[in-house]
Amino acid sequence: MTKRVIVTGGSGLAGKWVVEDLVAHGYEVLNVDRVPMAKGTARTLITDITDAGQVFNALASSTTPKEFDEDIEPKRIDAIVIVFMTNWNNSDRIYRIASGASDDDYHWTEVLMRDIPHNMLDALALHHYSVINWNKKSSATNFSEEEYFTTMQKASQMEEMVQKHIEIMDKSDPQKKIALVVDEWGGWYDVEPGTNGAFLYQQNTMRDAMIAGLTLNIFNNHCDRVKMANLAQCINVLQAVILTNDEKLILTPTYHVMEMYNVHQDAALIPLEITSGDYSMGDKKLKAVSASASRDKNGTVHISLTNIDAHNPQDVTIDISSLKAKTVTGRILQSAKLQDHNSFDDPMKIKPAAFNGATISGTNLSVKMPPFSVIVLELK
Repeated sequence: MTKRVIVTGGSGLAGKWVVEDLVAHGYEVLNVDRVPMAKGTARTLITDITDAGQVFNALASSTTPKEFDEDIEPKRIDAIVIVFMTNWNNSDRIYRIASGASDDDYHWTEVLMRDIPHNMLDALALHHYSVINWNKKSSATNFSEEEYFTTMQKASQMEEMVQKHIEIMDKSDPQKKIALVVDEWGGWYDVEPGTNGAFLYQQNTMRDAMIAGLTLNIFNNHCDRVKMANLAQCINVLQAVILTNDEKLILTPTYHVMEMYNVHQDAALIPLEITSGDYSMGDKKLKAVSASASRDKNGTVHISLTNIDAHNPQDVTIDISSLKAKTVTGRILQSAKLQDHNSFDDPMKIKPAAFNGATISGTNLSVKMPPFSVIVLELK
């Protein structure tokens, strides 16, 4: 059977040689580009790859309608080859992200930063998932506190990983011209019973809200280097923000955390120190509360806090003497059980509510955080 390959950019200076070589080796090639090939080496489909609809049409054109039927064995697309080329000065302003390390592979970052000319890249990627065990990921909703604690351990490791990768980058790029892009993160569990295992469909509980709040605080606090951070997929896959079922749609706890945290966008980071207790299980301990703060263009200060402790409220004290704030209001995301989640039968079970547990006394801000909760405060 002839193997099929889609090539993007096959009409360009470099891409045409890729297409010719693939055709010479017997591959069936579809060239996807904004302009046709000078030679008719392969079929070209005029496509703007920045347009999702055009890209879908290009991929669909390499199949037949029957191939979208689950009962019929599909003819596979064996590979997609992405070819792009710009000049030495990158006058096309392509944002070039180098394939980076997974987890704590610091050697990868050392070699990449050392051996690739810095004018050839704009960012370096990093992957880290909060996985209990790759061979037994556990249920997305029916999990124990021990499994929850392990997930929080994995999520908390993001702080150390980001710090150490940044330290390596700082050695050869002290001016921080190259960004760190955490392009895959979040919880990864077993798929929901009865669903296609390849689709990675999983529910989203208050555990995922804890991952989101903790992780976003880490990214905020390292925003001088972390310029982009992406969940693997937005809808129906892994730690999604939206789940769908036919015409129904629900917003997950992760969605609500992101919506609450959007006050930090386009704002200036405020370094923050907090005092709180630990979340303990046996002889293991984790810092219970994480936080980040920013000031927007109107001078309003926002502080986001996440308490991952499964049982205990946390009394948090913050010195706000430099902020000169007089009033505080807030919103909270919480629920009765860690396993709670929004479903198609109860889509509003978990949603943000007003929070009145923060007070200002002199130069101190005091916050009483319920167990496993996310809070965003506004100070004026």
